[in-house]
Amino acid sequence: MIPEPSSTTILGNIQPPNNRAAKRFEDWELGGIGLQDPSRGLRFQEWRAWWEEGTGDVYLTADNQPSPTVLYNAPELDWLTIAFDQNMRWMSAYTLGSGQSYLKWYNSVLEDYETLALPSGVVTPFLTMDDNRDVQTQLGTNDVILTYLRAGSLWVRVQRERFLVERLIKAGVDSSRIWHFGMTDKLRLQWELR
Repeated sequence: MIPEPSSTTILGNIQPPNNRAAKRFEDWELGGIGLQDPSRGLRFQEWRAWWEEGTGDVYLTADNQPSPTVLYNAPELDWLTIAFDQNMRWMSAYTLGSGQSYLKWYNSVLEDYETLALPSGVVTPFLTMDDNRDVQTQLGTNDVILTYLRAGSLWVRVQRERFLVERLIKAGVDSSRIWHFGMTDKLRLQWELR
C-alpha cells in the first residue's frame, strides 16, 4: 500500500532486523529461503548485504547460502540499503561518494534489473518491504517502499508505481539522516530521524 501519515501517531518498536543501527556499508533485511524463492515466505531468515571497499563489490548472503552473491560493483560507495520483492528478487538503493543516489531494482516489464537515478540531494535512502507477513503477500497488498530525506522533507516511492512517483510524507524535517525505518510491532511503518 502507498504510505501516508497517520492521523494520530502510533509509536511502536521497529521489528528486527530493521531495528539495527544504520551502517553506511551494510544492511540487513528479512527474506525468503533463497533468491527468487519465496516458497517459505518472506520472513524465513535475515539476509545481509555489504560493500567491500577493496573490490567495490556489493555482496549478499544469508545463513543457508553456501557463498555470498555479488550483486553489483560500485566504486566509492557512501550508503547501501537492500530489500526483497514478493518474488525474492533483491533491490538496492545506494549513494556514491559523489553524493548521487540510485535505485537498482528488478523491472518486470524489462525482465531485467534497471538502475534509476534519484533526484539530486537525496540523503540516506532506505528500502523495506512494508509488510512481509504471508497473508499480505498472498493478498498482494504489500509493497517495497523506498524512503529518503531531500530538501528538508521526507519522501517515499513505492514499487507498485515503479518507483516513479515521489510522494511527500512530511515537509520541514529538521534532521540530517534517517536512522531506522521499518514495520513496527503496531503494524505501522515508522521512521527514526536524527
